[in-house]
Amino acid sequence: MEKEILRAVDLHTEQEREPLLKGFRLQVFSGELVGLVGLNGSGKSTFAKVLGGEVPLSRGTLALEAGSVHVIQKETRLVSNLRVAENLVLAHGWKPARILSDPGKKARLVEALLREYSPRVHKDDLGGSLSPAAQCQVGILKAFLGGARLIVLDRILEYCSPKEERELLNLVGRLKAKGPSFLVTYNKVAPCLEGFDRLAVVREGKVVRTLHRDEYSPDLAAQLMAGGDFRRNKVHQAPAVRDRTGAAALSVEGPVPFVLGQGEILGVHDGSRGRAMALFRQLLGEEGKEHLAVHRGIGVLSEALFEHQILPGWKPGENLLLAVAKRVSGPLGILPGRVVRHMARTLPGEMGIPEGKLDLPARNLERDQQFLLALRKAVLGGAKVLLVENPFQGADLVTKELAYQRLGELAAGGMGILLFSGDLGDLAGFCHRILLFQEDGSWSIRDGLAMGEETVVQSIL
Repeated sequence: MEKEILRAVDLHTEQEREPLLKGFRLQVFSGELVGLVGLNGSGKSTFAKVLGGEVPLSRGTLALEAGSVHVIQKETRLVSNLRVAENLVLAHGWKPARILSDPGKKARLVEALLREYSPRVHKDDLGGSLSPAAQCQVGILKAFLGGARLIVLDRILEYCSPKEERELLNLVGRLKAKGPSFLVTYNKVAPCLEGFDRLAVVREGKVVRTLHRDEYSPDLAAQLMAGGDFRRNKVHQAPAVRDRTGAAALSVEGPVPFVLGQGEILGVHDGSRGRAMALFRQLLGEEGKEHLAVHRGIGVLSEALFEHQILPGWKPGENLLLAVAKRVSGPLGILPGRVVRHMARTLPGEMGIPEGKLDLPARNLERDQQFLLALRKAVLGGAKVLLVENPFQGADLVTKELAYQRLGELAAGGMGILLFSGDLGDLAGFCHRILLFQEDGSWSIRDGLAMGEETVVQSIL
């Protein structure tokens, strides 16, 4: 009988008293490749963070072997100034006595490992010079060398090209044959149907169904993923749009011309992300490629957990001061002391940041509070149009609900919002209109509030 590597029973987690995981259950056995599929905010990444020790449990049973789990996330990086071989040697499973008895053994093993499993990566390449997908490959090999029994890939495939995705899944399949189990989180169904032993479908904080090989059905899995989250978006329908006639917040020319109205939320969806990101860069302009800030009246929130919008070592009030300093400073460029004191305490408090965290660095804030801080910073900086790139990517349920609420409030106040997402389920039922890039190269603008669930399901396949 296969050995049980992981058992999660009735897991519950909370953030600011809001539930994230709600009765989550999952088992993983030795030598298995399990897909954990769900829409953004469904809870799959929260579970990965529980395994990584980032999110505490409020109740439930989690049984696994100590030191046997290695979690690799999009944010996971190699040591940039060390060579690939040196990064691999950092794997915790090396036996010092064996290395000292044969100093050249580790070098030979690393070279052989790269040659067999990742031939495009050279042992002397610097970790920081590799692409995200190549860094992930090395990270998987490092976990394998370290003796991990279960390797978790959280949201890695969502940032890969189709070719990179195939290479990573091929590597996973080959290493699985050597012993370790793999748990892969993803928001798409089709890539997980070939080679995966089971698919666990996550929705609203729990596994709603586990599909085995003989039950694989793309339509069934997509419907299970979309059902609850799609309907829940309907609760957050954007406010009525102001008359667009003569009230354009933004006019875009070029291959894909459109007008964004004041108070309108326009979604942009492209499954491959290439054309949507080209539009995103066009709106930022050449200067905006290097500096994600308020640019010509355009405020930006990127998917990188707002790390480009807030200074993690600064206090919340200091971050907000930086956004408005140029707008409210005196003739000498100095803010009056009373203004500084007011903003440092009052503004963060009005955003719901607890008194006890006002004097802590922004990195100590919860994820939803970081979102609020980045959003408020963009607005205070003078933005009239807001570009929001994948705000729900990896977001937990609380942050996703909060994002819907705050974006709707800004639109009600007249701000034009462009909401980019690789998950159509995040946009349908919330955005007024949705710009859809099709696989055949065409594009169209659809009514987002009237978009049916069938269209969303097809986008997940």
